Amino acid sequence: MPPKNKEERLNISKNYFDQNFDKSVKEIEKVLKKSIKEKDKEAEAISLINLGGLYFEKKKYTIAEKNYIKALEIIRKEDLK
Repeated sequence: MPPKNKEERLNISKNYFDQNFDKSVKEIEKVLKKSIKEKDKEAEAISLINLGGLYFEKKKYTIAEKNYIKALEIIRKEDLK
């Protein structure tokens, strides 16, 4: 059964952190795409932070940094706390 709300989608993306890297990235990217489609900037920023964390753990620092920067830009623009 697919997640119904933002909290469920974000929890699913967090739960994948400890599992397979490729599967984790795919799941978080699904959440990110849905967040963009729904114009949910908070969920979009969190998804980007989660992606950044995955890439950071794999020592893919350039990709991690790009995701963190995108998230920070959204947070600042939308004045998210």
